[in-house]
Amino acid sequence: MVTPRTPSTSQPRGTCSRRSRRACARRGAASRRGGDHVTIHPCRQALLSAVAAARCVVHGSLALRAPVTRSTLVSVVGAAKRRVFDVNLRPPHVDEPAIASAAAGAWLIKLNDDELPELARMLGLEAGAVGDDAAERASAAQLATATGAAAVCVTRGAKGAALWVAGGEGEGEWSQHSGFAAAVDARDTIGAGDSFLASLILSLLPDEPASPGVRHELDATDALARACAIGAFVASMPGATPKHDADAIERIRAFAP
Repeated sequence: MVTPRTPSTSQPRGTCSRRSRRACARRGAASRRGGDHVTIHPCRQALLSAVAAARCVVHGSLALRAPVTRSTLVSVVGAAKRRVFDVNLRPPHVDEPAIASAAAGAWLIKLNDDELPELARMLGLEAGAVGDDAAERASAAQLATATGAAAVCVTRGAKGAALWVAGGEGEGEWSQHSGFAAAVDARDTIGAGDSFLASLILSLLPDEPASPGVRHELDATDALARACAIGAFVASMPGATPKHDADAIERIRAFAP
């Protein structure tokens, strides 16, 4: 997977560092001196190659807030085999047209239960009530149909998550898991959502490189349980990227309140 680097205050996502800009400028100038018309910046070409080689590319809606990053994403994600759109609506960084456009064509859309009705509204769909399971299921199904997504994941914080896997013509499978909040003492939730998503992606990715859907014989409930357990484990540890402990994660999965 290819994910944008964490932005700093001086360097927006999607841009080169000062040193790499100088190097790329030299390579670009050398190419132009050769008489060829250079239409792709050397750094962008490397990014395109990485995107094309990846099994899927993950990006969030917050990356759309800066014009440079937004244009970079738009210019390269077309090369991706599959695209995962991680919605994160944080006013004032909510560009509704850009977010609605990014949702279209995503392979997997992940968002929380507050964001689901908001994205539905942006796309002109019926926005159901937050916390209503039937409304969430209907909204997730409509969202998948409207965008062509193979799956839509709705996270519910400490209450777990739900997953709609599209089956064609508006049909699909709705699975839920209540999570493992009671199994751990949360110490640092930063990184828990990203770990959850990474685990879910690995469960959903099909074996066939060209397949537009999800893995055959997918056990969606088990995929959610695994993702929730890994997210809970990360939340119970200090730091956003703790070393994973397989035994501890399995103990969380075995927890029965």
